[in-house]
Amino acid sequence: SYETNSLWIFIGYSGSYSATQTRYSVGRNSHPSFIASADFNSDQYLDIVVTKPNIDSIGIMIGYGNSSFYPEISYTFQSGSSPTCLSIGDFNNDGRSDIVVSNYGTYNIAIIFGLGNGSFTNMTTYSTGNQSYPIYVVNGDFNNDSILDIVVANFRIDNVAIFLGYDNGNFTNAVTYSTGQNSDPSAIVIADFNYDNQLDLAIANSGTSNVGILYGRGDGSFQSVITYSTGFQSHPDSIVTGNINLDPWLDIVIADSSSDNIAILYGYENGTFGTAVSYTDPTFSNPSGLALNDVNYDNILDIIVTNFGTDNVGILTGDV
Repeated sequence: SYETNSLWIFIGYSGSYSATQTRYSVGRNSHPSFIASADFNSDQYLDIVVTKPNIDSIGIMIGYGNSSFYPEISYTFQSGSSPTCLSIGDFNNDGRSDIVVSNYGTYNIAIIFGLGNGSFTNMTTYSTGNQSYPIYVVNGDFNNDSILDIVVANFRIDNVAIFLGYDNGNFTNAVTYSTGQNSDPSAIVIADFNYDNQLDLAIANSGTSNVGILYGRGDGSFQSVITYSTGFQSHPDSIVTGNINLDPWLDIVIADSSSDNIAILYGYENGTFGTAVSYTDPTFSNPSGLALNDVNYDNILDIIVTNFGTDNVGILTGDV
């Protein structure tokens, strides 16, 4: 919760979520912006990590395994770094979870390497470009060497930056790919959209109200961007992918923050997508985050939406 400087845990049961939530504070004026989970201390229980851009840090909360957590441990970044997003992966191939963070204010990514006991080593940074304002980061193997690579959305210079990984945890300098003039790329999802066994990128372009697809060549490089409109002045800022309509092909879901709805691009066998179909709900207000899960156990994906405007979480139940 950005305004209350806290995390809220909803426990799932019988196709729904508990009306009772557990709140965890993450620090005064921290304004948390992104959350992820992994087992950082090798006890087979999920732990939580959260970005706190307003106080230049991330927080780690070690899980007990019963849906409760230890008080957070903070890792502080350079003053003014404003970490906005993070991604978890084993970047140095030691079998332990590491964290890469996009630092919006200092134009870089920072990697901290996990020790497997819940603590992390000192960070290594890589530039994303002058005044790039990196806002989103994810990882995947783009050149088929079984080593994780990193991709960053550079919000203010209208591109994505690819960092190819080495097996020792180091990375190449960034190679960039345009997302279109004034596109303001704000989020990325990775998948094989054209079914050639190579990872592709789908990018939510807030500035130009579209989704950009970069098809991967399998050697770490990508083709030029192809775009699909998400609606006039929709300004998408969150994106996920999954099989929404139970055909064999991946679909893309976008949160249209300015139009108070979500849009779905239904995928075709050849890796292209149809015209965006919009869905609305009375609970939607400045939708800012998305997740896909089968909440009601009917073997159809449901869409979970966080609403910045009304401080709630909405669920759009899947129906084919």
